Parts: sequence; C-alpha cells; structure tokens
Amino acid sequence: MTASQALQKARVRSTHFYAASLGSIGLCIGMWIRAKTVDQDERGNAERRALFVGLWPPMFWLMGDSLKNAELVPEQLLGRVDEGAALDELSAVKINYDLVRAAQQGQPLPAPTVRPDGVVLAPSGIRPHPLERLARRSLHAGS
Repeated sequence: MTASQALQKARVRSTHFYAASLGSIGLCIGMWIRAKTVDQDERGNAERRALFVGLWPPMFWLMGDSLKNAELVPEQLLGRVDEGAALDELSAVKINYDLVRAAQQGQPLPAPTVRPDGVVLAPSGIRPHPLERLARRSLHAGS
C-alpha cells in the first residue's frame, strides 16, 4: 500500500494538505514576529524555530499534489482519448518500405518534395504534422 493510498483510506484529502501548507506559512510568520518580542538570549532559538516551521509549506503542498493526482481518475490525468479513433489514425499511416529497403541496400533515395506553402516533405509516405502549416517558410530548406 502506498502512502497516498493509506491517506485516502484515512479520508485525508489534498485540500487538507493545502490548508496545512498555508497554515504553516501563517504560523512561521507569527513565530518570526513573536521572536522579535523575546529577549536577546532566547531570540536565536525562536528565530530558528520559525525558520524550521517555514520549511514545512513546500512539503505539505507537494504531499497535497501527490494526493490530488491519486484522487484523479485516469481520464482526468490524460484527457479523454478515443482509443478507436487513435487506432484508426495510426492504421491509416502508410510507410513506404521500399525506401527502407533502398536505404539498407545503399541505393540513392528520392529527393524531398516542397509544397507550395514551403513545407518540405520527406519521401516517407507519412503525412506531415498538422502544425507544420504554421511554420515560417524560412525554417524549411529549399524554400
């Protein structure tokens, strides 16, 4: 059993850790201000205690983040993925294996083609990425 599973079983939520993080910031500030009111002999210890409490907020915040990620279902972590559509898109990709064989045998490969918008297409048979249309012409060789 992981720590986040044990905390979930104990019904501790991520918001509890976020609140503890913010509370420890307030406690640190309060202890620091209080340290200024004590006499000089005890001031060093009071300031060290305030600094020690000041180390707690990042720990509590990260524990809350870890617990929040454990509370999320996989669809919320990865976004909604239509596996059928993803597999259809993947199966639609055609790879020209003649080019692979030609490269393995040391034969010359065909030259890349340049589209009218300046995007250079490798002779792989794979369609270009949709964001390539946003690239400037100066980024592509042959344009």
